[in-house]
Amino acid sequence: PIQHLLVVDDQRLDRAIASHAASRAGFQVTGAASIGETRALFEKGDRFDFVLIDLSLGTEDGLELLPLIAGLSVAGAGLALATQGVLSNMVAGLTIIFTKPYRVGDYVAIVGVEGRVDAISMFNTVLLHPDQSRVVVPNRKIVGEILHNYGRIRQTDLKVNVAYESDLPRALGMLRDLVRANPRVLAEPAPVIQIVNA
Repeated sequence: PIQHLLVVDDQRLDRAIASHAASRAGFQVTGAASIGETRALFEKGDRFDFVLIDLSLGTEDGLELLPLIAGLSVAGAGLALATQGVLSNMVAGLTIIFTKPYRVGDYVAIVGVEGRVDAISMFNTVLLHPDQSRVVVPNRKIVGEILHNYGRIRQTDLKVNVAYESDLPRALGMLRDLVRANPRVLAEPAPVIQIVNA
């Protein structure tokens, strides 16, 4: 569809140059020499996709445009600062969704917290902590940080204390038998049972 452009400039030459360039770009151009003519066009019901206004024009009609534009700029900067966290969470969420560093059900350690991934949304990731509490992590805290993804299978370190006078080969043999008898212990990777100094 053809897009309509309104060029508002009190200088006929400037208006002609802008209109010519816009026409070559495929716009249907309408010209106005003052704010009053522009107001009349809008009151008549004309609609435009874009409006190009000479900023020095407003002073002749008693309308100061520069303070209005400065105010809009300040409001835009405030809005950008206010939505900075939301937008960074959304971009980080898209990064997580497309790169898939983890999936729902994986056990992960991120920024000092760990748990099973319960939900991934555009703004945050919810972890289910081993004590059944839920940890909500903003996505912007995850992207760019070190992430440890244990997957769905985790290795558990288990320390068993024995008395100094115990028969160590017999204690190690009992532990191996217990581990082999447990159906939840995987054969690969093989469990490691060893003596460490406490």
